[in-house]
Amino acid sequence: MKVVINTCYGGFSLSTRAIRRLKEMDVFHILDDILYDNSVESRSNPKLVSVVEELGEEANSNFSKLKIVKIPDDAHDPYIVNYDGMEHIAEGRAWS
Repeated sequence: MKVVINTCYGGFSLSTRAIRRLKEMDVFHILDDILYDNSVESRSNPKLVSVVEELGEEANSNFSKLKIVKIPDDAHDPYIVNYDGMEHIAEGRAWS
């Protein structure tokens, strides 16, 4: 599973271009979940992952450095850990 996390202090956010691209992909109805929910379910949204892959660094805002992390399909209840905006994924094991 691919999950988008923020890897710098500041917090998860998307560039205006990335938000515009998601809206073009008809993700408007879940855009709030992607932007404000730090659950693995929201951050593994296939359209979000594809936009971050497509835009690369241009998906970052001024306060974020996004990264796609691959976690094993057998990960049990993974969750995003946030420290001052910097994130990693954990579930007993950790990936960053």
